[in-house]
Amino acid sequence: MEFLEENVSMLSASPLLYVHCLDFDSQTYISLSNLDCCRFLTVLAHVSFPNKLRERRLCLFFDTQKLKDLETKTSPAVIKVKSSCIHKLENESDEDQGRRVVVIFNFDLMQIQSSIATNLAPYDDYEGENSIPEMPWLDITLVACNCSRFPSVSNVAVRSVTLPASQTQSDSSDNTSEHDDLSETEEDIGATVDDAGDVEVEETQYAEYFKLKGSTYHEHFQNALRQCKRLLLDREEVRVQLVIEPANAKDENAIVVQAELEGMWHPVGYIPGAKVRKAMDGLNKKEIRTVKFKGIEWKFIYGLGEFKYVSSIVVTKVNKWLPSDKDYQYNDIF
Repeated sequence: MEFLEENVSMLSASPLLYVHCLDFDSQTYISLSNLDCCRFLTVLAHVSFPNKLRERRLCLFFDTQKLKDLETKTSPAVIKVKSSCIHKLENESDEDQGRRVVVIFNFDLMQIQSSIATNLAPYDDYEGENSIPEMPWLDITLVACNCSRFPSVSNVAVRSVTLPASQTQSDSSDNTSEHDDLSETEEDIGATVDDAGDVEVEETQYAEYFKLKGSTYHEHFQNALRQCKRLLLDREEVRVQLVIEPANAKDENAIVVQAELEGMWHPVGYIPGAKVRKAMDGLNKKEIRTVKFKGIEWKFIYGLGEFKYVSSIVVTKVNKWLPSDKDYQYNDIF
C-alpha cells in the first residue's frame, strides 16, 4: 500500500460524512510497501456526503476501538473526518493491485447531527462519470444492508448470514494471507464397536484452510459460486473436490477446486500457490478425507471496481500437512 495523499481534498473541504453501513464481512488486511511485516485491518463502509445523500460511496476505515463504538449506532451516523488518506494498494491480492482507495484513520462522532440525520433513498443506478474514483459508487442491487433495505434501517454494522461450519474444523479467520500457515486441527482418536463386535479405530485427521484464488476472473466460476452460496444458505450439502490440472497452460501443478451442481462438477477456484505443494502431497498420497466450503462471501474487489464472490474451503487429511511454500514458482518440480 503506497502512501499517496494526506488529508483527502474532498474530505478536507467537507469533513462530514454519513455512515450508513459498516460491512464487517468485507474486512481486509492492507500493508505498506516498505513495511511488509505490518498489516492493518480495515472495514468496508457505505457512506455519503451531506449534500448528496442519495449517492452511496465506498471507502475503508481502520478497524479501531472508535469504529467498534460506531457500529452500534443507528444508521445513518454522522462523523467528522479528522484524518484520511488516498492509498495505492500494492501488496494485497492480485485483484487489488494498483487500486487507489480512500482510507479513513480517525474521526469524531457527531452526536447531535446523528440524532436528527435525514435518511434518503439511495440511487439504484448512476449516470455519468464518477468524479471521485477513489470512492466508487455502491450498487445497492448487489448487497443486503441498510442501503438496500431502505426505508427500514438498523445499526450501522452489517453482518451477513454465516454459512454452516464443519464440525471438525477450528475457528480461523478468512482474512489470513495465502502465505500464512494456518494451524492444523487435530481430531481426537476414538473407537467404536460395530454389530459384529469388531473394534473400529477412528483415524486422526488434520484440517487446513485454503482461500481460493482466480475465482473473480472467470464468469462461470462466479455463476457456480452463486449457486453454491444459495444452496448453503438453504442448509443443503454441496460436494467439493480437488482436481490436479496437469494441462493448465499457466501452471502444470495447478489444483482446481470443483463443486457438484445438478450432478455435474463445476470449477470455483484454485489452490493458492503457497499451498499447492501441501495439497499436491495430500492428493498424491491419497490422504485427503474431506473437502468442504468454509465460506462464500460477496466482496467488493477494489482492483476490479465491483463485487465478486470469493470463497474458502477446509480440507482434512490423515498425517500432518507439509508447511506452506512461500517461494513456490509456477511449474516447480516436486
